[in-house]
Amino acid sequence: MLSLSIEFTRPLRLLCLVAVLLLLPLSAASAMPVLPDPVTVMQPDGTFLTLQPFGDEWNSGYEYQNYTVILNATTGYWVYAETSSGNKLSPSEQRAGIDKPAAALSPHLRDRLLPQPEGLSPNIGGDVWQRAG
Repeated sequence: MLSLSIEFTRPLRLLCLVAVLLLLPLSAASAMPVLPDPVTVMQPDGTFLTLQPFGDEWNSGYEYQNYTVILNATTGYWVYAETSSGNKLSPSEQRAGIDKPAAALSPHLRDRLLPQPEGLSPNIGGDVWQRAG
């Protein structure tokens, strides 16, 4: 009977370890939660809001006084989110911190993929986000 003997040298052990790590399913990896520190943003009219982040690195967003808010890219205002067709979040007409949320809006709305604010940059201190440019 033929016997096969493999000598596990240090390089071979390292190669096996790397192979195992590369073959681990990516779906088993969990996402890191967002930093829970409040974020201060400025509305175009100069109103400051303190937003509370929620979620993780794959799906996150902001709330203002328990209502989900998203940035309306057209107006530049942070507005309360509402659900549209297909249970997707879309911007409402009510501006956060300026208008009261409509009675039809629900707090703590979530979407599978929330729109991420574009065109924003932090100030020098990094604690106030404003429109870039």
